[in-house]
Amino acid sequence: MTFWHYTCDHGRTHLGDEGLLKPLRMWAPRVARKLDETPHAWMAGVSWITDLDEPLAFALGLTRTDLRCDRTRFRYRVLDPRGAYHWPGWARDHVPLVDRRALNFSPGALPMHWWVTPEATPVVYDPV
Repeated sequence: MTFWHYTCDHGRTHLGDEGLLKPLRMWAPRVARKLDETPHAWMAGVSWITDLDEPLAFALGLTRTDLRCDRTRFRYRVLDPRGAYHWPGWARDHVPLVDRRALNFSPGALPMHWWVTPEATPVVYDPV
């Protein structure tokens, strides 16, 4: 199975044509510490990937509701998905129920296509 990561201009700048996709806790620990003071601390420890090869914003939860960036603008192919966990199972064990409900039941969400990885994951730019 091929996995993908979608990102905005900021992510494209950070990753270049190939790079390591890293959870916020790895590449911006100061920002991650701010999340530690919230019920959403788990978010700083994972990066999101998907098996969807098209950037469907609502299906992926990448709408512009909370962030203004177009997080579907650039697509990266994951080169080594061995550290990835399927969202439904991982979330059940690691994510507060309120966050699971908010994410899983947002309009158009397709959580069966979501994966997370707590590890640095090699990716390569692969335009849609």
